Amino acid sequence: RELPGLVIVSLDVAAWASVVDAAKRASVRVLAFGSHKNVDLMVAAKAAGCDEVVARSRMAAELINLLRKYLE
Repeated sequence: RELPGLVIVSLDVAAWASVVDAAKRASVRVLAFGSHKNVDLMVAAKAAGCDEVVARSRMAAELINLLRKYLE
């Protein structure tokens, strides 16, 4: 079974931490995004193992570049 090269997770999803945990146990990189106003949540996501955590606005503006960074 082939694993994905990247998991993208919204921090608005209640189970984001479980998604991150499962991805990291499978050695899959994780890009998370959420509200720039919720700094504590973004810090928690980074501490949970996300490779990168970005604001929703950056995710929308730079999606192509972020995908290239992780998938090329």
